[in-house]
Amino acid sequence: MNRVIRSLSVAASTLGLAIVLAGCGGSGGSTGTQPIPTGSLPNPAPVEAATTTIVQVERLARPGINEGLLITNDFLNAFNAIAPTSDTAALSTAVGTEIVATLTALGNNQAAIGAIVNAFVPDVMRIDTTITSGYAGGVTFTGAAFTTNIASIPTGGRLILDDVIDITLTVLTHAAITTDNVSYTGGGNVGQGHSALSTSFPYLPTPH
Repeated sequence: MNRVIRSLSVAASTLGLAIVLAGCGGSGGSTGTQPIPTGSLPNPAPVEAATTTIVQVERLARPGINEGLLITNDFLNAFNAIAPTSDTAALSTAVGTEIVATLTALGNNQAAIGAIVNAFVPDVMRIDTTITSGYAGGVTFTGAAFTTNIASIPTGGRLILDDVIDITLTVLTHAAITTDNVSYTGGGNVGQGHSALSTSFPYLPTPH
């Protein structure tokens, strides 16, 4: 019964609205608009907020570190899923054991391994404005000072032409490998097809 009464009420309101609008028409009638009774309009359906879950699967402050030192894919995924604030703690787990094993296999002694870990863990970008700008801070990695110079990585930020991977390979392999033969100028890989940098901001080469 209540539903019938409400239906009749809505129908009556709608009919009243039609009569008012009809009375406003015609050549001699007013051309003004009349307010629409709010009771004659249905309430809009509520909009439910979408639920989004964000899962961290990668972080890459310095390219070539996580991917290069963690051989076991499960270890790599686990390391990439944590925050940099947890990196140091992760070194005391199987992840850290594999990192040390990889660095040892690449020809590093204990001193070099300690220097590399201190330079690259936690995996965040570091910038020291008191030293020479650049990913290696202007330091070269040759001779007896190799291990000592690792401490400068990578506090000088990055210059546009800094070959981050070449520097990283040099450090991680104790200079056994110094380049991947890829650079803005072509390097030793004639098939890479890098374009020249632009002379104006943002200085990046044209995509190809």
